[in-house]
Amino acid sequence: MADNNKKVDHDFQLLKNVKKVKLAKDYNFFNHNPFFKLLSFFTVLLIKVLVFYVFGVIFRGLRIKGKKNLKHLKKERFILVSNHVHVLDAIWIGSLIFPRKIYVTMLQSNLGLPFVGKILRVAGGIPIPETKELMVHFLDELKTELSKKTPVLVMPEASIKPYHVGIRKFLSGAFRFAADADAKILPFVYVYKNPNFIQKLYKKKPRIHLHILEPVEVVLGETKQQTLTLTKNKVHQIMSDYFNKHSDLKEENYNEPQKLIESNKRFTKARRALLEVLKDRHLTFKEIYEELSKKGYTNISTLYNNLQFFLDNNLIIKINLDGVKYYDLGLDNPFHDHDSHLHMVIKDEDEYNPTIKEIDYPEIYDAIKSHPVFKHYDIEYIRILVSASPSKHKHK
Repeated sequence: MADNNKKVDHDFQLLKNVKKVKLAKDYNFFNHNPFFKLLSFFTVLLIKVLVFYVFGVIFRGLRIKGKKNLKHLKKERFILVSNHVHVLDAIWIGSLIFPRKIYVTMLQSNLGLPFVGKILRVAGGIPIPETKELMVHFLDELKTELSKKTPVLVMPEASIKPYHVGIRKFLSGAFRFAADADAKILPFVYVYKNPNFIQKLYKKKPRIHLHILEPVEVVLGETKQQTLTLTKNKVHQIMSDYFNKHSDLKEENYNEPQKLIESNKRFTKARRALLEVLKDRHLTFKEIYEELSKKGYTNISTLYNNLQFFLDNNLIIKINLDGVKYYDLGLDNPFHDHDSHLHMVIKDEDEYNPTIKEIDYPEIYDAIKSHPVFKHYDIEYIRILVSASPSKHKHK
């Protein structure tokens, strides 16, 4: 799924020679023609028999857990989200919910897939437009459908990465849709199970199980951007924790920082005091030492060792500003993590005492991640430091 009008390509190429697709200005994203709806019903019915039951359940060992949570779809508006690990993962979710109608957002370019593009469209695929003009039209239609309590599935990881272990970074589109339409979010998580003895004879890949989690409400922040960030981070954390708890294949070093904090052996009182000092602040070594001294921790060597320990274990991050090092928490921070962060340094007349501000604007990360230059790469982190000074010009 592309976030707004940003173009995203799949890491996993299904077919070559895809036709270029241009949507008309009056494109009907949600087609309610009775003949189209009838064709869609029988298409999804056939898909459920062949793709869901025969290929998914029988051949791939697909199993479903948490079906009871589907009952929520009857009562309220929902955006559905899932990790994107198989070419059929969205189709399996749609088939599972059938005969209840569901729409699935997809890349506009998917319409250009020979034959498959038409099948996807008839089955409920909704192309995300690549122009701002059509995006406005799309969002209006989307709100109307959600008001009818028709669930819409969005893949916030955007691109397919077959059998990826873990939950990748999310784009903001799904959470923007939920916030704008006053809808809740229903997470679906694909986890992996080791094949049994018989399955090992004819396949090497793990079995895929689909788990349906409890609904998640949008987290309201002081600004719209903060609402998107808080909601996106909350859903990502829930899905990531769930994946690593229930999947036989787990992310490497998952939750190591939290394990360190919960370990009384490696997390001393001095280290806990250091975390408290850095909460919601950006401090130099000297400033940290002064704050810890007030708490009775005056050993400089211990502070050096603890800072290095935190850096090595991704508990804090280090910001270099004109040769001066500042330290900031990378754990349980709603604006960033230890991998990716965006800070603005505001220099006033006193350049020796700048203000460091965390920027809560997820669209910047999304714009970078979805840029074509990175389409063949997995971005490990994004770290941006912007230096600025108050404008001398008055703005209306």
